[in-house]
Amino acid sequence: MELTRPNGVGESKDALIVVTGAGGFIGGHLVKYFHEKGFKHIRAVDKKPFGEWYQRLPEVEHVCLDCSSEDSCRRVCEGRRKSIIWPQTWAAWASLSASVWSA
Repeated sequence: MELTRPNGVGESKDALIVVTGAGGFIGGHLVKYFHEKGFKHIRAVDKKPFGEWYQRLPEVEHVCLDCSSEDSCRRVCEGRRKSIIWPQTWAAWASLSASVWSA
């Protein structure tokens, strides 16, 4: 599966990729996907303690933070050009795609 990037966001391997929910199964695999694609600046974020994360990659910045407040979201997005991926959106898209194609 190739990811599409609207308006060219995230095309640079130097872009900051922020994955929320990164401690879970879907988010953890998104982090791994971007790492394998050669992105250099990945910030994995989840409110779970690190010991409860599904997987962690040593080359990735891991942040234990609850993104339910605006201040936390701003902190998570500090840095380079932003490309923000919401795992819940991907899960909904995958579910919708499966139902559309199986109909």
